[in-house]
Amino acid sequence: MHYQDHLTKFSVLRPLKTKRAAEVAYQLTDIFLLLGAPHILQSDNGREFTANVITELKLLWPELKLVHGRPRHPQSQGSVERANADIKSMMISWTHENNNTHWSEGLRFVQFHKNRSHHRTIDQSPYKALFGSDPKVGLSSSALPKELLDTLETEEDLIALTTATTCTSDDNVRTNIETETDLDTNTETETDLDTNTETETDLDTNTEKETDLDTNTEMETDLEINTETETNLDTNTETEINLDKNTEINVLTKVTQYDVSFVYDTEVIPV
Repeated sequence: MHYQDHLTKFSVLRPLKTKRAAEVAYQLTDIFLLLGAPHILQSDNGREFTANVITELKLLWPELKLVHGRPRHPQSQGSVERANADIKSMMISWTHENNNTHWSEGLRFVQFHKNRSHHRTIDQSPYKALFGSDPKVGLSSSALPKELLDTLETEEDLIALTTATTCTSDDNVRTNIETETDLDTNTETETDLDTNTETETDLDTNTEKETDLDTNTEMETDLEINTETETNLDTNTETEINLDKNTEINVLTKVTQYDVSFVYDTEVIPV
């Protein structure tokens, strides 16, 4: 018997001795109590057979209430047929690999491998779709190295190995932390060197600025000397102008005195 959840594509396989509704109902009750019961039960054996199975289920589990569905549409039918073909092929491979003709013994192994395989329609494995995680195969699914797994026999061995692995991991973490600390220290040293270099550059810049200030001061001093010289020249020029004015005054004074005397002399000449 192949029971499949329509949403997650999770399959449950059970060997049957007969196809009687009572035996099918017994196996379905075991599945429902483990995974939960659906609302609708469909079967490719016809609605009458499904109705008989539901009747037997009610006898085994009076609280259970579900209805039988109409025949599956072609898409669902094709999906179940492909799953049945895959299961048949996997069963043949299992019997050959294990040299075992009792196919019922390998049915649950085939079920496990079928549910852990990636399903194209749901884009994940049916197991993960139903349980939310990948299936585990004991310590084989752990991160422990395979060569160490072969040495384990008891829980004490596992605890000792786990403790040793944890200590090694802690040591590696400490080493990484120390290495990172050394890197941080080197980075800080380089930062200090950069800071010192920038300080020296600032000092050089300040020295250049002071040199420029000294040059500007010397230039201003030269300008002041030139200004004083020009002031002295202006003073001398003004002195010369004053001298010229004095000369003009003297000349004018003399000319004026002469003219007055002349007029005076002219007025006193008898006719």
